[in-house]
Amino acid sequence: MLSGRLYNAIPTIQKSLTAFKQNRCFVPVFQTIFFNASRDLHVKHPKDFDMDKYAALNDRLEAVPYLDLLNGGLNIVRNNLLSEDSSLKDAVEWYSKVFDYNVTNGKKIRGVALLKSYCAYAYDMKDVAWKHWDSDGWTSAVILAWCVELLQAYYIILDDIMDQSYMRRGELCWYQKPDVGLCAINDALLLQSGIFKLLKIHFKGLKCYDYLLHEFIQVNHNTVYGQCLDMLFNPINQKPRFENFTFKNYQVLVEHKTSNYTFCLPVHLAMHLAGKSTDNDFILTEKLCKKLGLYFQSQDDYLDCFGDSKVTGKFGNDIREGKCTWFSVKFLEEASESTRKLFSDNYGCDDPKCISTVLELYKDSSMLEKFESFDEQMCSEIFTLIESLNDIKGGLFCNLFNQLRKRKK
Repeated sequence: MLSGRLYNAIPTIQKSLTAFKQNRCFVPVFQTIFFNASRDLHVKHPKDFDMDKYAALNDRLEAVPYLDLLNGGLNIVRNNLLSEDSSLKDAVEWYSKVFDYNVTNGKKIRGVALLKSYCAYAYDMKDVAWKHWDSDGWTSAVILAWCVELLQAYYIILDDIMDQSYMRRGELCWYQKPDVGLCAINDALLLQSGIFKLLKIHFKGLKCYDYLLHEFIQVNHNTVYGQCLDMLFNPINQKPRFENFTFKNYQVLVEHKTSNYTFCLPVHLAMHLAGKSTDNDFILTEKLCKKLGLYFQSQDDYLDCFGDSKVTGKFGNDIREGKCTWFSVKFLEEASESTRKLFSDNYGCDDPKCISTVLELYKDSSMLEKFESFDEQMCSEIFTLIESLNDIKGGLFCNLFNQLRKRKK
């Protein structure tokens, strides 16, 4: 008798084989089969994890119109950023194009995480003021959220240049546009400078101002070191340095390049703005945020190989670019000499056949099943940390984690 997993995959396999007979490329067919057959395999909540105690806060967090709030603050942010001396008119017009193309069209995961964190840390469950969207507190949180989105855009522009990427979010990378080129380096710096301009305009004189500055300076320090490791593990125009593809190195890379600015920064900024947290609160949340970052990045690695490219806007980029990923690291841990050679010959090559070969190696090495086990272990560790927090803070992280587990891009 067929297992439930295989039984559910049969219609997808049949459909994909039909597409293959119609002379479609093998890579999307492979991707479609394994995306649809495996995407729902994530572990459920542990049996002893009590979701009910977080229900009230979760309902409140889900009731906040985050994207509306962000969009409502967009004009304030744009006007602040583009307010310069008339002698800079041409540069300001260019800045406007840079901002609109690179900042406003992202998933806004980090901005929303900051607003959720502010909702949880600034208002207790009996405080109905959380519904006052036009309050000074919410306005400040929205400005901070846009600062985080500026930082994200700044990193993306530079990362795409260093990786020599072509597409981002289904569109040309900014530096790939004919009228941009390597001027994109300065464009990234324009966005970075905008962060500190917004902080000065809206927060100077407030008790939290120095803390906010420190968070951005520290996270930038950590992230550039993470990017440095990324480039050292995978030098431009050279084969990846597979001797550095270890799980320990992967964890260090993820912590510095992803966890700090994707989770630690939004949560800590909100905590500083709310002004109610202790030093121990920051220590606990940092530990949890680093776990979330590792989970988030491993998901990204999964989606790049086995996600729906129509949704993610990418497919096989990590293989093509020779990235140190969860899959490449775990594959190399147990690969035989022959499969390791086949992998090294094809990994980091800009050729659909090479991508297909690597994906076949992953399939033959049961990498999807191993990823399931890793996913289950991460879920258990994260839920354990969530339960070490009080109910309102635990509810926040439970909500953030559940949103991660649902994402498909």
